[in-house]
Amino acid sequence: MLRRVRSAHQEDINISAFDFHLGLIATGCVNGEIALYDFELSKVEGLLIAHKADITGLEFISPYPILLSSSSDCTLCIWGVRPIAEKLQNICLKRFINLSW
Repeated sequence: MLRRVRSAHQEDINISAFDFHLGLIATGCVNGEIALYDFELSKVEGLLIAHKADITGLEFISPYPILLSSSSDCTLCIWGVRPIAEKLQNICLKRFINLSW
């Protein structure tokens, strides 16, 4: 399915996560982008950009509309995904930076 969906990643996908409750798939790319897909409609919900390096971790926090992402740039982002309020969807709600590395 992910190979058929257009307008998602331009680079290689290196990680993915699925949430049955929300009907979403998230994929992380080597260029730091995260794509959200609607599983049932086979379409891109949005591109999430907050990292500057490859995505190393993705995890949905069920049953909440939250996605966690980590990157090799030593950052962790908390994302709001649907069905959260529209003004909070697909944005990094909080970004943590590990400065001790």
